[in-house]
Amino acid sequence: MPLAGLRRRLADFAVMLAVALASLLLLVYVGYGEASRTYPRFLAEKMAAQGALIQTPLETFLRAGLPLRQFPGFRQIADPILASDPSLAQIAAWDSAGAAFVAGEAAVPRVAGASDGLRADRDWLQMSIPLRNRFEAVGEITIAMKRATVNADLDRRVPMLIVLAGALAIGFAVFAVSAPQRLAQSRVPWIGLAYAACFAIVAAAVVTTLVSLYNDGAQARAKALADSLAQRLKPVIAYGLPIEELDGLDRAFAEYVQLNPDLRAVALLRDGKVAIHTDQAASGSDWKRPPGTFEYRVAIGRNLSGGEIGIAVVLPTDIVWRAVLRSVKNFAALFLASGLLAGLFLQLGRSLRRDRSGQIEMDGAAALAIVKPAFFIGVFAESLAAGFLPQMLRNAAVEAGNGANAASTAFTLYFLSFLLALLPAGHVAERRGGKPLIVMGATLAALAWLLPALSPTYVPFLASRALAGLGQAILFIGVQHYILAHAPPDKRTQSAAIIVFGFNGGMIAGAALGSLLVNYIAATGVFALAAATSALLALYAIAFLAASRQAAQATRPSFGRTLLDIGGRIPRALASLGFLRAILLIGAPAKAVLTGVIGFALPLILAALSYPAEDIGQILMLYGGGVLLASGPVSRFVDRTRATQMVLVAGGFASAAALIVMGLVGNEVLPSLLRSPVASTLMLAGGTFLLGLAQGCVNAPIITHVADTSAARELGPAGASAIYRVLERIGHVAGPLIAAQLLLLAGTGPQMLPWVGVGLLALSLAFALFSRRTTRG
Repeated sequence: MPLAGLRRRLADFAVMLAVALASLLLLVYVGYGEASRTYPRFLAEKMAAQGALIQTPLETFLRAGLPLRQFPGFRQIADPILASDPSLAQIAAWDSAGAAFVAGEAAVPRVAGASDGLRADRDWLQMSIPLRNRFEAVGEITIAMKRATVNADLDRRVPMLIVLAGALAIGFAVFAVSAPQRLAQSRVPWIGLAYAACFAIVAAAVVTTLVSLYNDGAQARAKALADSLAQRLKPVIAYGLPIEELDGLDRAFAEYVQLNPDLRAVALLRDGKVAIHTDQAASGSDWKRPPGTFEYRVAIGRNLSGGEIGIAVVLPTDIVWRAVLRSVKNFAALFLASGLLAGLFLQLGRSLRRDRSGQIEMDGAAALAIVKPAFFIGVFAESLAAGFLPQMLRNAAVEAGNGANAASTAFTLYFLSFLLALLPAGHVAERRGGKPLIVMGATLAALAWLLPALSPTYVPFLASRALAGLGQAILFIGVQHYILAHAPPDKRTQSAAIIVFGFNGGMIAGAALGSLLVNYIAATGVFALAAATSALLALYAIAFLAASRQAAQATRPSFGRTLLDIGGRIPRALASLGFLRAILLIGAPAKAVLTGVIGFALPLILAALSYPAEDIGQILMLYGGGVLLASGPVSRFVDRTRATQMVLVAGGFASAAALIVMGLVGNEVLPSLLRSPVASTLMLAGGTFLLGLAQGCVNAPIITHVADTSAARELGPAGASAIYRVLERIGHVAGPLIAAQLLLLAGTGPQMLPWVGVGLLALSLAFALFSRRTTRG
């Protein structure tokens, strides 16, 4: 093989390896993060059960009116617990004066936190259990475990996952580079399927690891619960009373299950037979572990006839699968996000390969493939904080004394600066081409995210949003200029759909990854990641966009002349009733829904409904997914039929229906079944997805609709479309302001959404009733 060919193959191999390795290692990292969040909960429940072993005798002593420090035998109770569980570092009892008793390591600090429940810092997990006398809480028991002990359980499982991810990434890269040309060009996406298979294998390995880890935690909890209950019964059994004479023991078991809702059953056994059971029908039968459960049995003594008395505690395996299910849901979101990123860069790798070979000229398709990642990555970086930024802005506004409603100011600043930058950026693009704008836009975006990464307070947030709007507008114009320069004349709608894909694909990937990563690296870490990603985009543009077409060097009018020209064109465009209807009844409202509902109000509504950040990000993903699914087929349909009015009306009606359905969540008019948490989530998720599908019927087709109005005959299709793009930003700017006022009137719940839906319905009806045929404008 010639040296040049070998270099090309090595470069291709490096691209494929980097894409696959980044995706698979990110999957392992997210799995590790999920385990770091979930596994301590199992340990906390285990420590709570162990603490109950000490709580019972201590509170019996305290209720007799005696001071805690006079309790005899603390070490006799605590030391056996420590001996049976090496992961514990300390058990202590505290009163108002400090530590009354300490068993285990003496140097364990009292971790700050709630007076009842799990406390944690960098070094310790500490369970706090209150101690009460007859009247009030007088102290607490703390059970401490080193964070390093928890991490050790996790860390010993991670190396094999990393090795597996690395091996599969190398195998995928070898396959992608060495695949025969006919295989790479087949209708069956073999390379994509190979990537999906590698992801699925690593995901299965991560899930298996989580199941094993959570199993260990659940079984340790079952043992601790059984020990706790046995400790309470031992004094009773020690008296030698027949079990039949222990009145109320069945009620005590039932109360124990109520206090520990995850328990499936508790039974008192005598010689292997059930004497007392929380399910009375099982009493008197041989003990059998129910299917689908964890069981732990502990002996507590013998009766007068010498028969063994024991306790059996049963936990359902569902507690493990529920914990794993959330991880699987997050992995699915991660797969979609990384799949979009991987597909984009794999396509890019193929385009760059052809470009470097010197055998194929850079045609329009290859040039578009090279610039396609620019807008995608720009939106990706901007969307990393979509799942939690509105909540942070609201908190920052409140802390600054400006009121919660001031959060909308940051969003309005973003879109206002976006609008103001469009015309100057377009002027520069005509003179210098798209590449300098892409570099400048990405650089400004990086600086914008750096501000809240360093200081996440209200004023830096305002400056950040204004700077980000400038950067995104300049980036958008740069990419759009490039695309318009290379798009075939008969593919106007489909070339516009490239922008739609970049926006919504980047939104999906960014919202998914950011809402997951915020749990592990905090919000400032996500902001820093967005800044780094934007900086890398600027470097990518410098390195790889040299082959893109440059603007013609002919003499261009001055910027002042351009403003006067646009100022003269706007009244001529608005004189077209078809253009005016399109912008006022469909276009601007659609943009207001995007910025006001999806970007601003919906995350606040979901947070008010107690959805965590990852769920908010994943629901927002559905909007982008709906737009993507609809954009391609709808664009082709419109290019073929020119039936823009029908498609736009359908999009408006569907948007209204989606918002009304979402606004009914939890409403008393619904039957109780539809007010359940599952039904509410389905309504919110389904409504968001439908809203995305509906917006996909608007975004690209409305450009074709405008190009068929009398404004286009007056100004030219490109001129009318340019004026429309400027004016539709009014909806962008107004959306957060309108949404903030509606939230102020209706509260932070979903009650404001039907108001928006009814407004959209009225506007869509007006468009349908008063619009003429699109060919007549």
